[in-house]
Amino acid sequence: MSTLAEKPRLLIIEALRALAAFYILVHHAVLIHVRADAPSLARGFVFGQAAVMLFFLLSGFVIYYSSFGQDPNVKWKSFLIRRFRRIYPVFLLALIVSYLSACIRSGAIEDPRGWYLLGNLLMLQDQQTEAGNWFEPYWDNTPLWSLGYEWAFYMMFYPIARFVAVRWQKGVVVGLGLVGFAAFVWWPNPVARFLTYFVIWWLGVELARDHCAGRPLSIGRHVPMMFVIAAFGLLWYAVSPNTRPGWLYEVDARRFATVLALLGAGVLWYKTGLWGKGLLTQYVAPLAGVSYAVYVLHFPLLTLAAAAPLTGLPIVDLILWVLPLILAVSYLAEQKLQPVVNRWLRA
Repeated sequence: MSTLAEKPRLLIIEALRALAAFYILVHHAVLIHVRADAPSLARGFVFGQAAVMLFFLLSGFVIYYSSFGQDPNVKWKSFLIRRFRRIYPVFLLALIVSYLSACIRSGAIEDPRGWYLLGNLLMLQDQQTEAGNWFEPYWDNTPLWSLGYEWAFYMMFYPIARFVAVRWQKGVVVGLGLVGFAAFVWWPNPVARFLTYFVIWWLGVELARDHCAGRPLSIGRHVPMMFVIAAFGLLWYAVSPNTRPGWLYEVDARRFATVLALLGAGVLWYKTGLWGKGLLTQYVAPLAGVSYAVYVLHFPLLTLAAAAPLTGLPIVDLILWVLPLILAVSYLAEQKLQPVVNRWLRA
């Protein structure tokens, strides 16, 4: 039987995760450093939300593949420790960097915002603009909003995958989503919103289950889940207080619609024989080793650099030292700090 330690790497999945992380880095770099000087360029990097939805799909795939896809009897303690050590060490570093960045930008010792720090440590943060939000991402490190969703997905995934028969799992996930949606309408809160997004993440689980069973990628097998995702998108639009015309303006509905578009694009790419796969696995997959740190650390460093320009030319600063600094800090976090934490937790 395969063990968790023996699982083969899926380079194409690693490449896609790295691509999404670095797209978000460029997305924010352009918005913060370039948009004022080159607005037409900035318009080409407005799909940050789509990249996060791709993260959710890929995360569902990877978590199933690396746990129950390898060992149907994986233990809760093992699962929890692996998820904790993957998320929290670099996340804690991101919280520290966010605070230090704020202090340096203001030139003073800032209030540590203990209440919001606690909310982030409990993974209850969400975007500042979301209705029913309890905690904003710590010191405006906006990419941290998605980690609350990720952690909630992990905690819901294990008991369903471990104790619910496969034929009932989709129904349980959809039921949780409907409960979350009803709860959100009655009392807007981030936990209820996490529940509704679980169906997106679970689609990644279903795709991983196909892969582990040796089945080719096919939209036909996932039509029921796609219908569910479309229905949730329409429900979000129906209760949206947003009065702008056009349902795609509503952020939650737009995210759910994006998932359907991503799946369709993925199937088309699969039908072409994964055109460009070689380039992705050779040149982009190696970046996966720092992609998580890049995602959670880049924003406070970008905002710090914007407040303290060296050359007076944002694009030059970006190329000369900002991006190299982000990559260096991310490398130290993932390739130096993370192994130390892993060894400590194993011991």
